[in-house]
Amino acid sequence: MQRLTRSQLKRYGVAILTVLLALLLTQSLWLMHRFSAYPLFFAAVMVSSWYGGLEPGLLATVLSALGCAYFFLPPLYSLAVIGFNAVGLVQFVLVSLLISILNQMLRSAQQQAEINALEAQRNYDRLRQSQEKLHQSEQRYRLFVEGVKEYAIFMLDPNGLFINWNIGAERILGYQEAEIIGRHFRYIFTPDAIERGQPEQVLRTTVREGFSKENRWHIRKDGTHFWSYCVIIPLRDRDGNLRGFSKIMQDLTERKQAEEEREQLLLREQAARAEAEAANRSKDDFLAIVSHELRTPMTAILGWVGMLQTGRLDEAKAKDALETIERNANLQMQLIEDLLDISRIVQGNLSLNFGRVDLVEAIAQALEVVQPVADAKSIQIESALDTSVEPIWGDSDRLQQVVLNLLSNAIKFTPDGGRVEVRLSKGLGTRDWGLGREAEEQECESRSSFSPCPLPNAQIQVSDTGKGISPDFLPYVFERFRQADSTSTRSSKGLGLGLAIARHLVELHGGTISAQSQGIGQGATFTVKLPLTVVPSSEDAQTNNTDQIQPPTIAEDVAPLDNPPKLDGLRLLIVDDEADTRKWISTVLQECGAEVIAVGSTGEALASLEQFIPDVLVSDISMPDEDGYTLIRKIRGLEPEMGGRIPAVALTGYARVEDYRQAIEAGFQLHVAKPVRAVELVAVVASLGRMSGKI
Repeated sequence: MQRLTRSQLKRYGVAILTVLLALLLTQSLWLMHRFSAYPLFFAAVMVSSWYGGLEPGLLATVLSALGCAYFFLPPLYSLAVIGFNAVGLVQFVLVSLLISILNQMLRSAQQQAEINALEAQRNYDRLRQSQEKLHQSEQRYRLFVEGVKEYAIFMLDPNGLFINWNIGAERILGYQEAEIIGRHFRYIFTPDAIERGQPEQVLRTTVREGFSKENRWHIRKDGTHFWSYCVIIPLRDRDGNLRGFSKIMQDLTERKQAEEEREQLLLREQAARAEAEAANRSKDDFLAIVSHELRTPMTAILGWVGMLQTGRLDEAKAKDALETIERNANLQMQLIEDLLDISRIVQGNLSLNFGRVDLVEAIAQALEVVQPVADAKSIQIESALDTSVEPIWGDSDRLQQVVLNLLSNAIKFTPDGGRVEVRLSKGLGTRDWGLGREAEEQECESRSSFSPCPLPNAQIQVSDTGKGISPDFLPYVFERFRQADSTSTRSSKGLGLGLAIARHLVELHGGTISAQSQGIGQGATFTVKLPLTVVPSSEDAQTNNTDQIQPPTIAEDVAPLDNPPKLDGLRLLIVDDEADTRKWISTVLQECGAEVIAVGSTGEALASLEQFIPDVLVSDISMPDEDGYTLIRKIRGLEPEMGGRIPAVALTGYARVEDYRQAIEAGFQLHVAKPVRAVELVAVVASLGRMSGKI
């Protein structure tokens, strides 16, 4: 086992100490006032995850949950928490997990801010180097003054013709004296300056004011331009008659380039600083919104749990309380899913389960989901779906998520009595010609064979008559953590992640998504364009998707909770180190007629196999000493008559694609992510029971 570093020991030590301190303080206060045992443990989780990150936060969560269950929840001095105390404990664990995740995200944001600060410091160092370079250049130019070769010095007659030419002029301008004598002064000016008459204007200014000095571009013999500092003085005789002019030129091209470089560095440094400040503001706004969106449902959950604990609610109100708790818990789960999707997007780990997708069916299913919400606001949803649009190659669930996000957004920002319209049609290419479908087809037919027609695409449009989008915010509507109104008075709720997730999912399908709005109060239209590529055959699909293994989803047509599948006579072995979870799983499956043995560790599970050969194994993954992967590998090493071929499902909180792949490779038949509903759990066990031939 890899040894812990001093830093890791310190982080985990802080987690243990904070939980111990919370336990002692709560125990002291508990003797005086019987209040909720969770607040100080929440503080311990916050301090642990803030100081040490996600892993110490999870450690503090586990220790706090065990401490609360053992010392403060009836029955005391036992881990067997029952009744509504179990609901409160589960909520405590969920909130603590959210706190740990949010603190980890905050730490990541702070690390990014530090990286930006380092980048700004590097830009500042480069700026200083540029200034030093400029200073050195100025030192060189001072030395040039001491050597005539470093300056172009020449004489002009009263008409502006060259009559004298020194070595410095030959070096800077490239002309030999014999080549330039007798030519006009304008010969070394750029064509633009000659066209504007600047050579004659310079001489007139010199005669009128007694001298002329300026910085300007000049041209050499080889046609290259250089930036020079020029001084011209008139030459007069004793009577004051003009005899000619003397001009001194200094090549300042290097200085000019250094100044431009310094300006660019200054602009980049200012842009980096502005970006860092904007990121910090966006982070602060986002964390404030996350805090609000998590605290709001928690208020309802904890409030109703407290009322249920009093036992004073009648049956109708108790039912309403449970429905409210479930609704708000589901809301928190959706928030977590959005945060996890964004995390996968940032890390580049979001992959798709490709297959044939009927867009008409996907849109129809999304409409069914949002219809009750629209009915509650008296919003009319109109759909115009072109059934001739061919199936596309994509991820059905993810594309439905895109449409669902767009519809939910439209309904959320549309006032009561408004209208939302969704359209599905076929277009050509990704270019918006604005010609209409028939005109686009004529345009395509008129193209020559050397200019191929763009590939057709499926176009999904969601329009609403809602509040619209301001022109200032429209360019940022698909950015993560950006909301048009992030103040405390905003009328809409949510984290502002739905459109960012939708854009990424569309781009993963090779499509584009755009937003149009005429302004505030004018509604908005979101357009998704997906390529209508050839759908591979089933053999090709299997071949092409081996790199994109995805966990199977529970079928939507499973039996309802009040009429679950029967598991009569099915022998089950449940392995989970969490007593509350183990008890809940056992209860659900026993209610369906199964014979259940539940244990809390890999060792106990292997020991039970000597006396009890189950038909199905339901195992957690993360367990002390030996995890679920070790358990299934040891079981698969047994003889068939000893249970070596038991159908098994991994029921775990690890929900990444790589977790699914690892579970299947270890020997599990299925991988199901927690939390899982009772009806889904029963359906999974029933499917494995049929696999074993016992149902």
